[in-house]
Amino acid sequence: MFRRKQPQSQAGDNPYEGLRAQAIGAVQAGLLAPSRHPKVQGVVIDIPSDGEWIAIVALGDDTTSMYTSVGGGTIGAGEHEIVRDANRQLLGVIEHEVLPYLDANPGTHPAPGFVRYHVLGVDGLAGIDIPEPMFWGSVEGGGNLVDATQYLIHTISTVSPG
Repeated sequence: MFRRKQPQSQAGDNPYEGLRAQAIGAVQAGLLAPSRHPKVQGVVIDIPSDGEWIAIVALGDDTTSMYTSVGGGTIGAGEHEIVRDANRQLLGVIEHEVLPYLDANPGTHPAPGFVRYHVLGVDGLAGIDIPEPMFWGSVEGGGNLVDATQYLIHTISTVSPG
């Protein structure tokens, strides 16, 4: 039997935007909030890096990933207890300290100079932008949100191969 040859994907194809969109749409796909933070089902964090993007995903079912727009990253880091604990810590901080400060969020990347937190909540998608210098610790003010995020990034990096 002969079939038409399927086009090969180009070497530059990158699953980043699809994975990011899938994570942002997780609530619509049925993700529920756990009892430990019933108003927050997850967060997707867009971090600019030299003209590209890093996405951190922490969902209420312990799904935890970090991937880049140039390819690569770590998917499935939530299999490790230390990462699950860091995920839960971040989502708890968002629930208990950040919810009142969230704005409507269309799910887009932030303006230059900012890191955007897309919070997946029972009331829909909301967000908050943090100035990059605050996120990276070169100026004060990020508080527990930035501390919990940096700890999650650290734990993902710790369990990632290479």
